Amino acid sequence: MGKPKDRAALECYRQVLLNWGHVSGYIQWKRLPLAWLSSNLPNVGVRLVHQLMAEYVASGGEIDQIEETRPEYVACRFHYDLRLPIGERRVYIETVLDEADEPEDCTIWVVNMHDE
Repeated sequence: MGKPKDRAALECYRQVLLNWGHVSGYIQWKRLPLAWLSSNLPNVGVRLVHQLMAEYVASGGEIDQIEETRPEYVACRFHYDLRLPIGERRVYIETVLDEADEPEDCTIWVVNMHDE
Protein backbone atom coordinates (compact mmCIF):
# COMPACT_ATOMS: atom_id res chain seq x y z
CA MET A 1 0.00 0.00 0.00
CA GLY A 2 1.28 3.46 -0.86
CA LYS A 3 1.04 6.41 1.44
CA PRO A 4 -2.48 7.86 1.65
CA LYS A 5 -3.02 10.83 -0.64
CA ASP A 6 -5.59 12.40 1.67
CA ARG A 7 -5.59 11.22 5.28
CA ALA A 8 -8.84 13.04 6.12
CA ALA A 9 -10.70 11.31 3.28
CA LEU A 10 -9.21 7.96 4.32
CA GLU A 11 -10.33 8.50 7.92
CA CYS A 12 -13.81 9.44 6.70
CA TYR A 13 -13.87 6.19 4.71
CA ARG A 14 -12.86 4.23 7.81
CA GLN A 15 -15.58 5.87 9.90
CA VAL A 16 -18.26 5.10 7.33
CA LEU A 17 -17.18 1.45 7.32
CA LEU A 18 -17.13 1.25 11.09
CA ASN A 19 -20.63 2.78 11.32
CA TRP A 20 -22.23 0.28 8.90
CA GLY A 21 -24.00 -1.66 11.65
CA HIS A 22 -25.50 1.36 13.38
CA VAL A 23 -27.27 2.99 10.47
CA SER A 24 -28.37 1.37 7.23
CA GLY A 25 -27.50 2.93 3.89
CA TYR A 26 -23.85 3.76 4.58
CA ILE A 27 -22.74 1.08 2.12
CA GLN A 28 -24.43 0.67 -1.27
CA TRP A 29 -23.75 -1.75 -4.14
CA LYS A 30 -23.53 -1.35 -7.90
CA ARG A 31 -25.00 -4.17 -10.02
CA LEU A 32 -21.71 -5.74 -11.16
CA PRO A 33 -20.33 -6.63 -7.71
CA LEU A 34 -23.77 -7.65 -6.48
CA ALA A 35 -24.08 -10.08 -9.40
CA TRP A 36 -20.57 -11.42 -8.74
CA LEU A 37 -21.40 -11.97 -5.06
CA SER A 38 -24.61 -13.86 -5.78
CA SER A 39 -22.93 -16.02 -8.44
CA ASN A 40 -19.68 -16.77 -6.63
CA LEU A 41 -20.60 -16.64 -2.95
CA PRO A 42 -24.32 -17.46 -2.96
CA ASN A 43 -24.43 -18.15 0.78
CA VAL A 44 -22.85 -14.79 1.65
CA GLY A 45 -25.13 -11.77 1.83
CA VAL A 46 -24.23 -8.10 1.61
CA ARG A 47 -24.70 -7.61 5.38
CA LEU A 48 -22.03 -10.23 6.04
CA VAL A 49 -19.70 -8.59 3.53
CA HIS A 50 -20.27 -5.23 5.25
CA GLN A 51 -19.46 -6.82 8.61
CA LEU A 52 -16.31 -8.47 7.23
CA MET A 53 -15.18 -5.20 5.64
CA ALA A 54 -15.66 -3.36 8.95
CA GLU A 55 -13.87 -6.07 10.95
CA TYR A 56 -11.02 -6.09 8.46
CA VAL A 57 -10.54 -2.33 8.76
CA ALA A 58 -11.03 -2.30 12.56
CA SER A 59 -8.29 -4.93 12.92
CA GLY A 60 -5.83 -2.81 10.93
CA GLY A 61 -6.39 -4.29 7.47
CA GLU A 62 -4.90 -2.29 4.61
CA ILE A 63 -6.96 0.13 2.56
CA ASP A 64 -5.41 1.22 -0.71
CA GLN A 65 -6.42 4.81 -1.56
CA ILE A 66 -5.96 5.29 -5.31
CA GLU A 67 -6.51 8.54 -7.21
CA GLU A 68 -9.57 8.06 -9.40
CA THR A 69 -9.17 8.67 -13.13
CA ARG A 70 -12.09 6.77 -14.70
CA PRO A 71 -14.75 8.99 -16.32
CA GLU A 72 -17.66 7.12 -14.71
CA TYR A 73 -16.35 8.03 -11.25
CA VAL A 74 -15.08 11.53 -12.00
CA ALA A 75 -17.02 12.88 -9.01
CA CYS A 76 -14.88 10.74 -6.68
CA ARG A 77 -11.34 11.79 -5.92
CA PHE A 78 -10.22 8.28 -4.97
CA HIS A 79 -11.21 4.67 -5.04
CA TYR A 80 -10.45 2.40 -2.11
CA ASP A 81 -9.36 -1.22 -2.47
CA LEU A 82 -9.77 -3.90 0.18
CA ARG A 83 -8.44 -7.45 -0.07
CA LEU A 84 -9.92 -9.73 2.52
CA PRO A 85 -10.73 -13.37 3.16
CA ILE A 86 -14.32 -14.47 2.72
CA GLY A 87 -14.63 -18.16 3.47
CA GLU A 88 -11.86 -19.97 1.63
CA ARG A 89 -11.39 -17.15 -0.88
CA ARG A 90 -9.35 -13.97 -0.88
CA VAL A 91 -11.59 -11.32 -2.38
CA TYR A 92 -10.76 -7.94 -3.91
CA ILE A 93 -13.39 -5.30 -3.18
CA GLU A 94 -13.18 -1.96 -4.96
CA THR A 95 -15.15 0.92 -3.53
CA VAL A 96 -15.61 4.65 -3.95
CA LEU A 97 -16.55 7.18 -1.31
CA ASP A 98 -19.38 9.59 -2.05
CA GLU A 99 -18.03 12.40 0.13
CA ALA A 100 -20.02 14.99 2.05
CA ASP A 101 -19.19 17.69 4.58
CA GLU A 102 -19.93 15.35 7.51
CA PRO A 103 -18.80 11.70 7.71
CA GLU A 104 -22.31 10.60 8.68
CA ASP A 105 -23.53 11.95 5.33
CA CYS A 106 -20.98 9.97 3.26
CA THR A 107 -21.71 6.73 1.42
CA ILE A 108 -19.40 3.94 0.32
CA TRP A 109 -20.28 2.35 -3.03
CA VAL A 110 -19.03 -1.16 -3.80
CA VAL A 111 -18.22 -0.90 -7.51
CA ASN A 112 -16.29 -4.10 -8.21
CA MET A 113 -15.62 -7.42 -6.53
CA HIS A 114 -13.73 -10.53 -7.63
CA ASP A 115 -11.23 -13.13 -6.51
CA GLU A 116 -7.80 -11.68 -5.99
